[in-house]
Amino acid sequence: KNTDADFASIEIWALSKPGGGSFEVFIDGASVGVVDTTASAPTPSYHGFEATPGAHTLRVEVRGDGEVELFG
Repeated sequence: KNTDADFASIEIWALSKPGGGSFEVFIDGASVGVVDTTASAPTPSYHGFEATPGAHTLRVEVRGDGEVELFG
């Protein structure tokens, strides 16, 4: 989902687990990171990303290599 909002940093919480997939985070159309949610046991995971203060477009894309569960 694309979201237009003012922010300087974002936090994405996900469930890391066996068979977990990956997702990519974009700010203003530029990739700022890929997160792999594979883990040996289910556990919540936190991922932070920085941006310059101001209005941005945020996009999160699941890469299709396993199941991804995002909390927010």
